[in-house]
Amino acid sequence: MWYNQNMLNTIHDPILRQREGAEAAVVFIHGFMGSPNQFSAWMDAAYQAGYSVAAVLLPGHGGDAKAFAKATCEDWQAHVRAELNALAAKHERICLVGHSMGGLLALRASLEPASHVAGVFAVCTPLKVRLIGIKKIRLLLHPEVSAAYRQANSVSGLGLFSLMRPWLELRKLIRRTKAVLPQVWVPVCLVHSGGDETTSPVSAKLLWDGLSNAPRQALTLTASRHAFFDPRESEQIKERLLAFLHALKQA
Repeated sequence: MWYNQNMLNTIHDPILRQREGAEAAVVFIHGFMGSPNQFSAWMDAAYQAGYSVAAVLLPGHGGDAKAFAKATCEDWQAHVRAELNALAAKHERICLVGHSMGGLLALRASLEPASHVAGVFAVCTPLKVRLIGIKKIRLLLHPEVSAAYRQANSVSGLGLFSLMRPWLELRKLIRRTKAVLPQVWVPVCLVHSGGDETTSPVSAKLLWDGLSNAPRQALTLTASRHAFFDPRESEQIKERLLAFLHALKQA
């Protein structure tokens, strides 16, 4: 299920770094076409703070477009569930960190009592998605942004046809997550970027209002994008994540 993995080894593999005696684990869930390697700096910070850390590789990811086109939102959610069940056997509580679609999967996973989820840290999570436009094309021409997006993409050989079914599965996951937001009760931290070219800014309000029964907090970025984080703001995310983990420990 998991691969023991040094952070410098081959990309697009699931990662597990167990810390001896750790009561809690932090699980990172990538988004649509994403990769575990997106989280290296945040994972290192959590590990150094005394937590076991893991990053999943969702079904259909880490390979070619043909495999990606076969994956469903049920496959993605079941995979997260299986990994959490494995970690729950060794850890009293688990915090989920989800980027984009990973935030949707994390929020839904928090509803399963056997998962031991104590909190969700959701980054650029979409309830409304922006379609591709001139702003996104211009961003991809920026060297730093395009490098970050290449690092974050784990699916090769993508074309319009191979994206159609996964896109519909993502839309289905968005609808299902939106419907259950009032059932989430664990603490949630919502991180949004004002410059996000993929997740509509409307998502921030929809999530905040929908999570009416969850203790929630928000962090708004100004210089980051959807999968590119300004170095200073990445540090802010790391600091907020560590504070969030500390608060969960004290609860």
